[in-house]
Amino acid sequence: MFAYRSGVFTGCPDSTKSAVINHAMIITGYTAKAWILKNSWGVSWGENGYIRIGRDYSLSDCRVTKWVVYPIVKYQDMGEDDQDDIHAEKDEDDVAVTGIAEQRSTFDSMGAASNAIDGITNGNYSTGSCSKSQEDYINWWTIKFNVTHTVQTVKIHLQSDDDTSLGDIDGATLHVGNRGDYLDPECGSGIDSSVHVNHVITLDCKNLVGRYLTVDWYFANHPDRERRSLTLCEVEIY
Repeated sequence: MFAYRSGVFTGCPDSTKSAVINHAMIITGYTAKAWILKNSWGVSWGENGYIRIGRDYSLSDCRVTKWVVYPIVKYQDMGEDDQDDIHAEKDEDDVAVTGIAEQRSTFDSMGAASNAIDGITNGNYSTGSCSKSQEDYINWWTIKFNVTHTVQTVKIHLQSDDDTSLGDIDGATLHVGNRGDYLDPECGSGIDSSVHVNHVITLDCKNLVGRYLTVDWYFANHPDRERRSLTLCEVEIY
């Protein structure tokens, strides 16, 4: 086999004789007459690193199908500490509190982006529990998850100690995906503050998957078409 260059290889030892198995390859495909295997000896060997072994001979002589090893992957959700899982958390788990938040700008020292994921839902900007950007024609707030999540529901808490800011979010869009911007798939296009219940807007994201959630606001989508701040007093993500 060391001297193999091309063609269908049929030179394995007679299966009736004792033969030591001392090498392994990866089966990558097959044809009607041959198995296609990838070797570990580089592209200068065989057919660019591959070999075709005759199927009539391989059942016994080359042991291609007799000595097969393959992995069995079993799914097990390990919860919040599982860093390799693409999953939806339990309904009662707010995944936002484990993420990292950013925003386009910050209005003042009380309006940090991280305030919107601090777990406090009282809606009081004056106590430092809301994020707030500067007034502008474009604003966004985004969170990066520590793992990829399937997002089912998002609850946006609006400012409750100043109703004049309720309409600032009108026309905003919510996005979930792996970019972290307005090009990610939309969840809740055209957010309307008038549908809030006790200063909370609930959006159904229909199991969108990604590592980012973004609230994107553009003045042209706002009814008043003027500069606004984006104020979020808590963003709960389930």
